[in-house]
Amino acid sequence: MRDSNKNLKIAVIGGGISGIMSAHLLQKEHDVTIFEASTYLGGHSHSVKIDNGIDQSFYLDTAFLIFNNLSYPNFIKFIKELDVYNHVESSEMSFAFSDYDKDLFFGIGKGFSDIFYQKKNLYNPRFYKIFFELIKFRKNAYSDMVNNRLNNITLGEYLSDYSELFKENMIAPTAISVWSLPNENIWDFPAETYIRFQKNHNYLKGFGWINSKWYTFNGASIKYINAFLAKFKGKVNLNSPVKKVKRFDQYVEVFTQDGISQKFDKVIFATHADTTLKLIDDPSKLEISLLGKWKYNKSIAILHTDSSLIHHDKKLHASWNIKIKDKKSTVTYYLNNIQNLKTKIDYFITLDSNIDIKDDLVLDKYEYSHPIYDINSIKTQRELKNLNGYLNSYFCGSYFGYGFHEDAVLSAKKVALKFGIE
Repeated sequence: MRDSNKNLKIAVIGGGISGIMSAHLLQKEHDVTIFEASTYLGGHSHSVKIDNGIDQSFYLDTAFLIFNNLSYPNFIKFIKELDVYNHVESSEMSFAFSDYDKDLFFGIGKGFSDIFYQKKNLYNPRFYKIFFELIKFRKNAYSDMVNNRLNNITLGEYLSDYSELFKENMIAPTAISVWSLPNENIWDFPAETYIRFQKNHNYLKGFGWINSKWYTFNGASIKYINAFLAKFKGKVNLNSPVKKVKRFDQYVEVFTQDGISQKFDKVIFATHADTTLKLIDDPSKLEISLLGKWKYNKSIAILHTDSSLIHHDKKLHASWNIKIKDKKSTVTYYLNNIQNLKTKIDYFITLDSNIDIKDDLVLDKYEYSHPIYDINSIKTQRELKNLNGYLNSYFCGSYFGYGFHEDAVLSAKKVALKFGIE
């Protein structure tokens, strides 16, 4: 059912990409106010300014780094509408695997010299087994997906017939790097979600991600945030955490931490599912049932200049660098590679709060939350759309899909359709 009223007062709670997209669309016909708890707008589109005294000042992205035309069609359409697509440039999707426990080092994404970085692997049957199993996995996974054989199966259960070598050096590192999963949650991840994500990103056919064209923002993702702000006609309240939302038949009341309350005709919850449930005063049984199934993992992203966190040989430097040591996996993003930086200093993001980095090499630390996908949470996704409209409330966020920018944009687009806005 569509809300055909015009010039409504709408509160958007959450200034991440789903909140930004909701506000961008709804402002076409309504008076929109954004409430964001942090000091900046963008959520995972978090660009930080670097003044190192050597290079001209520039911005680095610390969470949202890369996207492609195939898997991000709605996000691409959005940034074209903002007139910032001309700030998009090619990026490199490459991986480097450094398994010190097994003395195994190789890369994917740049060619055979990467794959056979260790010449001994030319004659190593166990090494070839990783790629034979990768071919087997891609073939079987695609077949099982299209034939609906993945319901209620965890990734650990699905991969029970595959070798530990393949799982530890191919599946686990990619799951960690894509979803920022802690090691202990990898094998409880839903097989269907993992495989559908792989399919949507062109990983199950041909040469996978190598075939896709990947992009980043020249000047970081702050380009599209600033472009949105320049075109936004509503109000943005930063550093304004919402305490609770009371909902009534004809309006909603938003209470902020400073004790002030404001009345609106409608409210858009563009926050994480668990946060949303805490904000709602007197949630319905359906809201409790669906939103209550979602849990989140908080990961620490460390911005630093310590090159020892990736392989010492520049021949094995990649955009995504997976290091396995003492049965623990660490992911480090090489920002110079991803963002095409021409700086004299190398910059990295490592996802590990316990990693040992010299204090003078750490620039900052950032905390980001990611939805934890399990069998119970993904079962709610088909019904989440049914929450929209009840007591003047609407919901969006990356948890409606795979946890990425495109999913958040699409969910916000569907909220706008409820208001008759294309």
